[in-house]
Amino acid sequence: MAKQIKLEIARENPEAGNWLYADLQLPAEEHEIRDAFQRARITSSNVYHEYSIYECEAIPVLPFRRLDSPTIDELNFLAKRLDELSEPERVVLRAVSPRILKVGEDEIISTKDLINMTYGLEEVSLISNVSNPKELGQFVIENEMHTDVEAVPKESLYLLDAIKIGQLQQQNDGGVFMDGYYILAGEYELPEVYDGKTLPIEEKSPWYAFKLDVTRPPAGDDLGEVEKMTETLLLPVEREDADALAQRLGLERIEDCVYLGFESSIPQIDADKFGDMHDFDQLNNLSEMMLEMSPSDQVKFKAVLSAEEPENIEQVLNIARSLDQYEFAPMVEDEAHFFKSYLLRHLDSKVDPKWLDSLLARNEGTELLERIGGTLTDYGVVSSRDGHLYEPVSRYEPEPTEAEEIEQTEFKQTIGGN
Repeated sequence: MAKQIKLEIARENPEAGNWLYADLQLPAEEHEIRDAFQRARITSSNVYHEYSIYECEAIPVLPFRRLDSPTIDELNFLAKRLDELSEPERVVLRAVSPRILKVGEDEIISTKDLINMTYGLEEVSLISNVSNPKELGQFVIENEMHTDVEAVPKESLYLLDAIKIGQLQQQNDGGVFMDGYYILAGEYELPEVYDGKTLPIEEKSPWYAFKLDVTRPPAGDDLGEVEKMTETLLLPVEREDADALAQRLGLERIEDCVYLGFESSIPQIDADKFGDMHDFDQLNNLSEMMLEMSPSDQVKFKAVLSAEEPENIEQVLNIARSLDQYEFAPMVEDEAHFFKSYLLRHLDSKVDPKWLDSLLARNEGTELLERIGGTLTDYGVVSSRDGHLYEPVSRYEPEPTEAEEIEQTEFKQTIGGN
């Protein structure tokens, strides 16, 4: 599916006195929506948040208009509907949307109307290669579409004013010129397919950590034949079921297969980290661990992966097994916010935190993160392994003691001697 809507999700962050934001392109899979909510620190439906559409090619008049508190399911369904429209339907949609959405009036847009506006478009007439009143007038004259024109002798038709006839026809039709078409937009009546409560039933995709499109190895460089045999494998999966898939392809074990497609439920793990099917057991073990993670650990896992940047699936597994060795502060959005939260941890509890509201401390926050080995990610701040986010540290690296200098010198000499 092609992305149809670019959306900004905003969540108020009272702790920092501002808002947290995340971008999302629709239509999106469930795991993509979940990831955007995690980046915006929306942990439940009870957390107040807002949506703002800032780009929609199919409905150019829609971006930045006020919406009537839509749900993410409604917006995702709208995007799927837009993706299914034919090109003529998209032309009609652009023609009728200003009238339906009352462009020019500062009104809140109904999500119900937006969704219903994607239906019934095929019923609207449109004429190709007619892009202005003169061409429309000539079309009316040539096709005798008006009773007054029918009464004019053919030898006198050239005397008619095509522009005025086109303008009159457009006025009568409520017509619109757009993209080389003349659309009889006045014909369109908004149907009520969606009642504003229950969306048309869609088949829910099963949950998976990873999705592999698996087939047998090609005999040469030609993938055409084996592409036709491709089967989808959702992980985690029982080992017996994975090997049974391989046997349907005429092979013995799943490791004997190759994959042509790889999809991950988290953006930090891609096909490059997986490698090939010889690492299948590791990927499946990771899938089982991800399935058992709590929602908060799933977010922490993404943050640690973003910070550590593992190169292969073995390193990813190692991180998953060591999550409890990292500290994580999900509500921290930038370096300055971290610096303020660090100070508040160590200041007397009687100090009013509002004294820090106007403190501009991005540079200090960056320096502090470097000193403690922390990393700012899209999901919050994470420590280094076995590190601590809020332990007291000096501003500068302390000078080594005399004993430490002697120890370092002896170590260097030992290394040099080898």
